[in-house]
Amino acid sequence: MNQWSMKSGAFSAVTGIGIGLLSSSAGVILDLRFEYVWLILMFFIVFINLFIRYRLAFIWFVLFSLFGIMNLPIKPFDVFFVCVASVLFLTRKVEKALFRSSVLIHASMGMFLLISCISIIGSDNVREGVHYYVHTLFVVFVFYTILWFVQNENEYKGILWGYCLSSALSAMIVLGELIGVLKQFGTLFQGIRAKGFFLDPNDFSPFLVLSILLLFELYINSTYTSWRYYIYLVLIFLLMIVLLAALSRAAILHFIVSFLIYLFYTWKDQRSYQAISFFFGTLILIWTLFFYIKKDDIIQQLSLRFYDSKGILQGYDFDRFYYQLEGLRLGSTHLFGIGPGQFELMMNYATHNLYIRVIAENGWLAFLCFVLFLLYVLHLLLKHRKKRVWGFPLYLFFSAYVGILINSFFIDTLHWRYLWFLIGMSTVLVFKVQNVTEKVRGSG
Repeated sequence: MNQWSMKSGAFSAVTGIGIGLLSSSAGVILDLRFEYVWLILMFFIVFINLFIRYRLAFIWFVLFSLFGIMNLPIKPFDVFFVCVASVLFLTRKVEKALFRSSVLIHASMGMFLLISCISIIGSDNVREGVHYYVHTLFVVFVFYTILWFVQNENEYKGILWGYCLSSALSAMIVLGELIGVLKQFGTLFQGIRAKGFFLDPNDFSPFLVLSILLLFELYINSTYTSWRYYIYLVLIFLLMIVLLAALSRAAILHFIVSFLIYLFYTWKDQRSYQAISFFFGTLILIWTLFFYIKKDDIIQQLSLRFYDSKGILQGYDFDRFYYQLEGLRLGSTHLFGIGPGQFELMMNYATHNLYIRVIAENGWLAFLCFVLFLLYVLHLLLKHRKKRVWGFPLYLFFSAYVGILINSFFIDTLHWRYLWFLIGMSTVLVFKVQNVTEKVRGSG
């Protein structure tokens, strides 16, 4: 599908450099052996060549290729992002029209950040409050940097391809350790649960969802006689296997909701019938064979996470409900909450809920501003869901966005980079649609 390709041959070349980047970065971080030095040298040669040719689009690609490494005190993505964003602010003009595109988005987010800042005053541990607030500013800054500086199709696709490559490589490395091929990365599992280069399986598995949807869009728009058709299909199954291997109930719900919404809109296009039917037929066949071979192991692992003698709820779920009620109480008795990052210090327990955390730590007013921001972006995506920009259907991002909002009821996602990445990438497309619509009306 030509509109999905970055220029002829670029994706193959960029994929190679992305692999080189991740391999060399992992080599420095994880102390791989000296014989990998040649890969680092090759990386720099190709890096310079592609940078000269594609400039910012390639830099975006490299930056988001680092998205899959989040288990280090100093994250490669964060360091590189600050460098890239600093250069952009010094050398490139901010699109002022974006502020006029939706004042409500900026006003609600500004109020949320202001109230969160005020809530630091009431923190028992001010140092932790400042640290947590700065972290919040950073992830919001990721959103705004994407919104301000991603200005054309090549740059947008550079980010998405980097993101997809990062998730695909993460999945393949996890599978490599699972079957015993790769051992030099340490452990990419938490017990029996896959966590990749993330700190927790619950953080890792949702990271794969958007890539599955993007690959599925590529898959259904390819012809069955093309090799790409089967490559995309294999990648989709690999990512789904790794997502399931994380055994995250919230992530599986996230994926199912997103995938079903996406299929609902895709199914209306008759061209997708054959591809979707072939996908589900293959999926049923693989699952049947795998279940027949590994029946006992599958039942045992599912019983550990999805059901026990009490039903689908686990014992610790009731603890979570208790502390979430405590969070509501704290938010109701403190006008500006108890302060950023204070809930775990006070309760010695995580909220496991984005919305409860905002209520408890920043108060109901901040919560209303934050939810207004989230829901307005959701409204814009829903309103323009049938439009396409640069070949991407907005219902794809709408589907992923609904899924991550639901996931946020079970996990505190405030500091997930890819939450703000998804919001930023979705808003860029929405604003492009609105700008085109306004120009058409103006010319009429």
